[in-house]
Amino acid sequence: MTVAAPVTANHREAVVRLRTQMLVLNEILKGRPYQVPIHNALGQECVPVSLRSILRSGDHLYVTHRNVAHNLVWSSGLQEVLAFYEGSHEDTRLHMGGMNLTLPGSPIRYASSILGNNLPVAVGGALSLRQRGSDAVSCVVTGDGAVEEGAFYESLVFAASHDLPLVVALENNDHSMTSRIRDRRNEIDIVGLAGSIGVTGRTADGSSIDEVDEILRSAVAEAREGQPVMVEITVPIYNQHAGPTPGFPGDPMVVEVSAGLVLGPTGEDPVASIRDELGIEFEVLAEALLKEVGNGW
Repeated sequence: MTVAAPVTANHREAVVRLRTQMLVLNEILKGRPYQVPIHNALGQECVPVSLRSILRSGDHLYVTHRNVAHNLVWSSGLQEVLAFYEGSHEDTRLHMGGMNLTLPGSPIRYASSILGNNLPVAVGGALSLRQRGSDAVSCVVTGDGAVEEGAFYESLVFAASHDLPLVVALENNDHSMTSRIRDRRNEIDIVGLAGSIGVTGRTADGSSIDEVDEILRSAVAEAREGQPVMVEITVPIYNQHAGPTPGFPGDPMVVEVSAGLVLGPTGEDPVASIRDELGIEFEVLAEALLKEVGNGW
């Protein structure tokens, strides 16, 4: 099993760049310019950045309605993604709205607006890869809400039973729509559940690009050898379910790009951790990215 090189400065810049893009996007959304719902992903930057550096030609990526970060990291920049939201892109087949965007040229094979729906689709993709003798992997990103869907359990059972090259990156942000886990169900030992089925289970701290990248690289390497792996990644979320934040009068959650790129405390917000590590270099980088990404906005 070969695991790729460790995190570099480029990973950290990519996390900060992605945060900047989504903060500018949030400001744009406040003007309500689109007819489709956009689900921002502020706080959930590490998984998209890591997968962008891990996945290689032939690999598959299956994402959820909250796919903006994944599309952005594979894009040429924010303007490319906005063109699809606006419906102004020349390829009208891709005028599918924010919840189903699969950026051309990326490994994104499917983006689903149905909770848990992308799991069995990803399993089918993994089965196809194995039957064709490919060494590619099928990676599916899902959330803690999807654990409550039958498709989650059934997908893991099928993947383990057939030794499929599948990685499940489960971002646990403790939200499903507007409910917290404690509001809707008891705690579930997701890693233990996966292990009981025969799927290797791991956990990662979503505030650390180093940890997320290390564990996802290992998971992808194992999956290439036919061992399905599920990684539960604890992540924050600093925006409302969909649309702008704040999104309604009296909205207690407020996000303003003018307040800076850091949205939460160190140990929770991945950008805060990078700020602490880089010091003055972070301020220089943030200023440059805000100027670049916000140009014309």
